[in-house]
Amino acid sequence: MLRLSLAMILFCAQATYACETPLVFQVGPFFSTTFIIKYWREFANEVARRSQCKVEIVSSSSYEQYLDTLVTQNGDMFIVPNHYVKAFTQRGLIPTLISSKNAQVYVLSRHNIKDKGSHNLIGDTVLVPSQYTRAYLEFEKWLTQEGLQGKVNFDFNHSHDSAALLMLQGKYSSAVILDGIYQALPPFIQQKYQATLLKAKSGATILTKPNADQNTLKAIIHSKNKLNFQTWKPATLPFQHNPFSDTFIAQLISYLEHKK
Repeated sequence: MLRLSLAMILFCAQATYACETPLVFQVGPFFSTTFIIKYWREFANEVARRSQCKVEIVSSSSYEQYLDTLVTQNGDMFIVPNHYVKAFTQRGLIPTLISSKNAQVYVLSRHNIKDKGSHNLIGDTVLVPSQYTRAYLEFEKWLTQEGLQGKVNFDFNHSHDSAALLMLQGKYSSAVILDGIYQALPPFIQQKYQATLLKAKSGATILTKPNADQNTLKAIIHSKNKLNFQTWKPATLPFQHNPFSDTFIAQLISYLEHKK
């Protein structure tokens, strides 16, 4: 399994920095190192240039570890799915940037779901990044609509790209992935494996600590065009409600209760 262990990736030009300690950008275990570099290196470099602080990009080894990171606010910037925002603004984090373009979710499968029916997934094991992702929640909603709730097994804790790779290697027959991963697949692969587009879309937000200094906040906002994952704009209040916000709050409460 391609899984990021706790990885710290430093992106900073050789320069003299005004900050004594680096800014930490927590990105979660959403993607493997290759996609972290693709999506966030230029943004981190630009924030470093504008703020005159080194920027460290840090990825957690699991979604559970990332939840711990968010709860303890162990970092300066945090990228999260939009359904996390309500839970963590209640805990003091501040929305700073929000994606203005939403990612779509696909079910990628060897089964001919469209022509032969979704019941072909019964008993199947589907790769899903985590139960805390929008991809999982949307897939569960779709399974319920199809009358398949409880009839499909899950294999969790994969990045979106590693889930697709494992399926393509023949180790699994189905995976739930973001459209950015699906669109990156060669056309002959897209033709070989059927992709079912789920109706809803998934956006993202960059949160910051409540005590972030104005220089850092300005650097983050003015670096938004360097983010290569979706498109971004400054977050404004009131923040738009996400349909899975309350579901995630219940998940987070349950997770923290089980840690005691």
